[in-house]
Amino acid sequence: GIDPRRCTGPQPVPHQPPPKARSAMRVLSIAASVAASATLRRGVALKTNTTDSTDACAMPVIETATGFSFAQEEPAPEGEITYKNKYLGCYGLENAKEDYTPMDPEPTSMTPTKCHSFCKGVEKARFFSLTEGSKCSCLHFVRKNPSGNSEDNCSKECTGDKRTKCGGAEAASVYVMIACKPQPESALDKLKKKQAEELEKKVAEITASN
Repeated sequence: GIDPRRCTGPQPVPHQPPPKARSAMRVLSIAASVAASATLRRGVALKTNTTDSTDACAMPVIETATGFSFAQEEPAPEGEITYKNKYLGCYGLENAKEDYTPMDPEPTSMTPTKCHSFCKGVEKARFFSLTEGSKCSCLHFVRKNPSGNSEDNCSKECTGDKRTKCGGAEAASVYVMIACKPQPESALDKLKKKQAEELEKKVAEITASN
């Protein structure tokens, strides 16, 4: 009899991508491997990183029924300083007129970032308030109405960012300003940098071999 396997003709050759495509696939495979390795080692990296970035920005803010203030005045951090702000809430303020340092002239479009940028240059200012959608003022301390706060009273959209509220007619969106101390490179940042360098080196080797 005739072996039917001899009558099937030549077997199809599996499709092979061109050399450049294969190189690209190898690069993607390496990148995926590095990313997976980073995920597996991230827990270890986080445990060995004893520097918490929030510690560098921690501020001794005291809140009472009548306002916000700082527990003590601290000298400005040395070196490169990163300035941040934190939203405290919507309050009716009872500060005296002389407590405020208003932003003058008002910009055509107001945002919390613009107000912060102005107030961080005002001596002794630690807080800033936004009212009526466009009015920015800097404060050394905050004296709030003891009746509490309601976000409903700060429903005015910022003129520079409709997604953000900038106080209201009778209430202010209040922020505290934070000067963050420069921090050394963390263990996790070092790991990411090393992995990026390894990936770049492997990609260069693959490219050179083609």
